[in-house]
Formats: sequence, C-alpha cells, structure tokens
Amino acid sequence: MLTKCKYAAGLITAIAASAMLPGSAFANTQVDAWGPLHANTDYSGTLQTIVDENWYVFYSPSVQQLVLSSFTTGAANGTQCLDVVGPGDDRWRYCASGDRPVSNQYMAIHQGAYYVHISLGDQYSFDIGSYKFRFVPSSGFVTQTCEGALEGQAAAQQAIADAQEAVKDAQGPFNQAQAQVSQAQAKVAQDQAQLGKARGAVNYFQGVIADARAQIAKSQASIEKYSAAVRHARAMMKRFRVGSRKWHAWKNQRDGFMLSSSGAQQKLVSAQKTLASAQTQLGNTQSAVSSAQSTVGNDQRTLNDDMPAFTKAQAALGAAQAALSNAQASLNGAAATSAQQCYAI
Repeated sequence: MLTKCKYAAGLITAIAASAMLPGSAFANTQVDAWGPLHANTDYSGTLQTIVDENWYVFYSPSVQQLVLSSFTTGAANGTQCLDVVGPGDDRWRYCASGDRPVSNQYMAIHQGAYYVHISLGDQYSFDIGSYKFRFVPSSGFVTQTCEGALEGQAAAQQAIADAQEAVKDAQGPFNQAQAQVSQAQAKVAQDQAQLGKARGAVNYFQGVIADARAQIAKSQASIEKYSAAVRHARAMMKRFRVGSRKWHAWKNQRDGFMLSSSGAQQKLVSAQKTLASAQTQLGNTQSAVSSAQSTVGNDQRTLNDDMPAFTKAQAALGAAQAALSNAQASLNGAAATSAQQCYAI
C-alpha cells in the first residue's frame, strides 16, 4: 500500500556526513549517513533484517522544489518507507510495497542538510530486501563544503542586516545631537556677531567723544585767544579819539574778534552737546557689550553641554558604520568562498 505522512518531530538531528560517489551505497546510522547524494541519480540498497535501516544525506543550496521521482522495493510482503528529514519542520515519509511504487512526489525544501532514512514500514512488515530511489531537485544538490560556505554567507548577510539596523539606530541620536550642536553653534555665532557690533559701537562713540573733547579744547583755546584780542582792541580804542580813523580801525578789529569768539562759543556748545550725547550712547553700548558677552557665555556653555552627547553619538555611529563595512567585507569573502565551493552535483 502506498502511503505518505509527515515524519515524527525530533526523530533525528542534522549531523555531518562523509563523502560518497553516485551508485549503490548505504549506511546503518545517521552519523555515518552516505553522501552527499547527487541529483538525478539512482541509489539502491538492501535491508538485511527487519530492524535494519539505511541513511543517506544531500545538501540543498537554496529554497527549491524537490521531486522524489521514484521509490521502489523488490520484496512483495509489507512496505518499506523512505523518510526525508531536513532543517526545522521539514519532514516527509513515503512508503512503497512491491506492487505499489512511489513516483513523482513533490516537496518544498530549504537550504541545508537533508537526510534520507530507509526502513521497514511498520512492526508487522517483513519486507526485507532491495530498494531503489531517485531525487530530482529543481536547483540541484551541492557538496558539504558548499553547505558550510552558504551558512557563512547567510551569517554574513545577517551580520550586514544587524549592522544596518545598528547604523539606523545610531543615526537617529546622532542626527538629533548634531542638530542641537549646530543650533547652539549658530546661536553662539549670532551672539558673537552681536557682540562684535556692540564693540564696534563702543569704539565709534569713544572716537566721537575723543573728537568732541578735542573740539571743546580747540574752541576754548579759540575763545581765549579771541577774548584776549578783543581786550587788546578795546584798550587800543581808548588811545584814540572816538570817531578817528585809527579808532575805527581798532573798533573793526574788536568786532571781528568778537564775531570769531561767538563762532568759537557756538562750536564749543555744539561739541559739549555732542560729548554729552556720545557719553550717553557709550554707556548704552557698553551695557550692550556686557549683555552680549553674558549671552555668548551662556550659549557657549549650552554648546559645551551638548558636545559630549554629540561626540558619543558620533562615535556610536562611526562604530556602527565600521561594523557594517566589516560585515560587507565578510560577505564579499563568504560570497567568494561560495563561488569557489558551491557547484551542482
């Protein structure tokens, strides 16, 4: 009778196998399983006793469709069963008798090692004797060394995925810290520019004050000079008869000196007003300088406080990026190894 059922979970585990060539071969234990099997090849053996069992192994390079194209037994009494056991929950059982062979049974298998177990179908079966089977995989079978190379490649791909996730996790805190530092740097730069303007204003009003004081001194000197000249002209006017030619000459000089003195007096008043205004403005700008210096100091402290988090985030991102680079290099090496060791058999 032809039957098919899933193999009982936990019956066997994956164990490395020795190499073998296509043809008639078998092993009595899973540890010594014959293999790796080749695709599209007939394998035959014989169950010598009712407790006998034969083991084989093959390696799948990827997810693919596997066809048990044929499984036959030469004895007529009872059944012999072929179990296919792979990674995870991959387990199938196909049973055949002499008049009911198995053919064209499809399985969806994954990458990894698969074991083929031949045994009697049940405790009442006495169908010891020969059997034959053939597998037809859609992507072929590979060597055991390829299995290891593929596992290395898969591990490297997982390492890349983990590293990419780490980079993604590190990128967020880095971006946030970088934004905070950039904002603080911009604020400090703005404050320093404002401080520079305030200092420029201080310098300007200090210059205005110096000019006003110089003008005051100059006006005072001119007033003093013209006052002395006026006094001298008045004294000379007294020496001559009122209305005489020389009296008029000195009178004209007196009037000219008095006019010049008045002009100097106006310049003095204007310079004094300028001085007073510039001193007020200087006081205001000096206050602005002090305020700007305080603001720069506060914002600089904020920047200094933000820098450790930025440096830490930057280091974490750099480490994650380095790990990603190393993982990529490992993947390249694993891919090269796979290219050398993985070929269909």
